Amino acid sequence: MALPAEPTQMREFITARLKDLYCPFPVRRADRGATTEEDLAAWCNEKRIADILGHRSRAEFPELLRRFGLCDMMTLAFPGLGSSDLRIMDRWEAIAVAIEYSLENGAQKPEFGEELARMLHSKDIPSKKDVPPNSVAECAAELLRQVQDRYGVRWRREIGNAWGTFVDATVWETLSNQQNRVADLCSYLHLRPHTYGLQLFAVPALMMQGIDCDARFLRHVCATSALWAARTQCGLVNDLIGYAKEASQGATNSNAVLICQRQYHMSASEAFTYVLGLCNDQVRSLMHLERELTTIAAELFPAEQAQVACFTSTLRYAVAGNLEWTRNSSRYTAWSEDEPLPVDARSRPHSR
Repeated sequence: MALPAEPTQMREFITARLKDLYCPFPVRRADRGATTEEDLAAWCNEKRIADILGHRSRAEFPELLRRFGLCDMMTLAFPGLGSSDLRIMDRWEAIAVAIEYSLENGAQKPEFGEELARMLHSKDIPSKKDVPPNSVAECAAELLRQVQDRYGVRWRREIGNAWGTFVDATVWETLSNQQNRVADLCSYLHLRPHTYGLQLFAVPALMMQGIDCDARFLRHVCATSALWAARTQCGLVNDLIGYAKEASQGATNSNAVLICQRQYHMSASEAFTYVLGLCNDQVRSLMHLERELTTIAAELFPAEQAQVACFTSTLRYAVAGNLEWTRNSSRYTAWSEDEPLPVDARSRPHSR
């Protein structure tokens, strides 16, 4: 079965198939209080976050954030956070979007990302004279100082490393697309969790909810594997819902469905079904690993059982909230109806 070529029919197909997506977790919303999208736009303007994007994109940046519903993403993904913490998360997400788009549209070269990643990975917060001379690097360093002042050096390093890895992975993805380097599914599945927001925001969300950075359970294989399963599932959900948009843009190296079409000579429908199955497998793995972690914690880390419960509920809400947000965000659902959509990748030359 081939996927419909007409945009309206494709939307209907994707909507119908997503009913097979397994996600038994509840959706909750955080109480934002007076924190609004206007607050985020004002902060971005004050800090000149969009200066790295180039003139046209700079002017459109506040509207881009509004259409994507990035504040809503945090509200849905992390309902356990208060308004002041959500405000910090909104700012981190705005920085992430600016980095991603500046690399994708060519406004910044890969060296920009590599220099920023080095700063984020560094053991110590750089002095102001050592911060790369751009608004995003300055704001990232400022937010890391705030984290260190409030939560300590260990959490600041954890967050800095998560962010550095995100930038590294985003540079890799950008270069792969620009140079038409063909990604295989195995490599993509290893790197995809690093290019999506849950990689960035699960760590500070745990920190903000009082989990001790030195908690022993965080280093247990069941905890690290559960986090990986949640991150992978969220990335694959984005690929499924964003398939039509990315197919229309020819983003063949940054969508699991498109990679399956090319690598395995699948039809679009076969590839969509295969990736949906991978996505459901991650949810089942997450549920199994959570049960194992809860049992192990009772035996090995009895003083940390409340933190384990917070950890597992955070991942569940993040998975459910990401799905709810992705279904409604133009970041993944909007594409030009004037562009033809590829029906079957098997009709194209296969690159190796």
